[in-house]
Amino acid sequence: MNILISRNLFPPTIFADLYQNDPYGRVRILDLYQYTMRKIWYHHSRMGLSLYDSIGQGYLRESVKFIFLFDIKIKN
Repeated sequence: MNILISRNLFPPTIFADLYQNDPYGRVRILDLYQYTMRKIWYHHSRMGLSLYDSIGQGYLRESVKFIFLFDIKIKN
């Protein structure tokens, strides 16, 4: 199961994008970490926004956008 998760999270194209002319073909840990954190942040943001989508169509109405922005301001 872990192999399937890693294939979805880190396909070979990502390693090719992160590769920076290392003589041993390695990818820097910092680059891999930053990629992972961006991907996790993206998914968390989408999950947070989906809580405000009452119809489930993938769109926020204007009234809900203001509530969402207000909630973000309160949390920060």
